[in-house]
Amino acid sequence: MQGDAHSIAGSRLARSSVREENIALSEPVFSPPAALFEISAINSLPLLPEYLPREILFPDCVSPPHYALTLADKIVVLRDGRVEQVGSPRELYERPANIFVAQFIGSPKMNLLPADIAPLLTGATAADTAAETIGIRPEHLSVVEPREGTLRGTVGLCEYTGAVTLLHVKLPAGHDCLVLHDGGDMKAGNQIGLTADVSKVHFFNGNGQTIKRTEQGRTA
Repeated sequence: MQGDAHSIAGSRLARSSVREENIALSEPVFSPPAALFEISAINSLPLLPEYLPREILFPDCVSPPHYALTLADKIVVLRDGRVEQVGSPRELYERPANIFVAQFIGSPKMNLLPADIAPLLTGATAADTAAETIGIRPEHLSVVEPREGTLRGTVGLCEYTGAVTLLHVKLPAGHDCLVLHDGGDMKAGNQIGLTADVSKVHFFNGNGQTIKRTEQGRTA
């Protein structure tokens, strides 16, 4: 294999798969050419499950979490050597055990807001939920006319990515919120309304642990 350092930036994961190792360590990606090479290798690996290592380690300091979401059947999320949660990618995304896992899985990160906003998003009061923090992912918020929103805010920054636009929204009382918007043009200064998919709102107690929902939709 010939070429400069960027064009041959190897994937330790791919190499270990060829050697049929049981454990692989995903290595960092520092430059655009190296990143393209790494992404190409990562995207090809699920097509060859019999060659994959049984365990793949993704240090969060160097590897985007979506690598793990793409490849894993089960993910173990560690913090300071302690297991925070074990589960499938979907379980971790939809039912995170705590704030750390909730923000580690998913991009953009989950919005964290004070519990006094809960009545506006869900109709539940802080007393109903015993929550100190609520979480809602940017993709679970919808932009509507200001008069139709349960929340209102001002667009501060628009990051156009093609299919969607990432909106940085300033809410009342100075809270910041990210929203993935797939509708019409937006620009800084627009006044917008927001509604949430109530079933996708997460509640966290004072220790950052998830408060589980009951079958009636309230927390327990």
